[in-house]
Amino acid sequence: SLHNCFLRILIFHAHTFTFFPFNHDESERLIDESRFYLSWVRSRGAYFRIPATTFVHLIIRVAILCLLLCMAFAMIPFCHMLYVLNKQTQKSERS
Repeated sequence: SLHNCFLRILIFHAHTFTFFPFNHDESERLIDESRFYLSWVRSRGAYFRIPATTFVHLIIRVAILCLLLCMAFAMIPFCHMLYVLNKQTQKSERS
């Protein structure tokens, strides 16, 4: 279940950026106009930069939310197990 959730997140983002309208000239302009020193990426190989739009911010927020939910659902059985074991040890006369 957790594995499937991570796969869905990766597949969703791969498709999102596949269909995202991308232009190499726009990427060059964004790198040149960035307030951070990003021109070093040109010497590292293939690169692209997408504009920071509301759509991109939404994708990032959804990804973070999905990862947090997956982690929470993965922890629920262990928290329940510790809760039940703690209740049982409080009831037991031998412990």
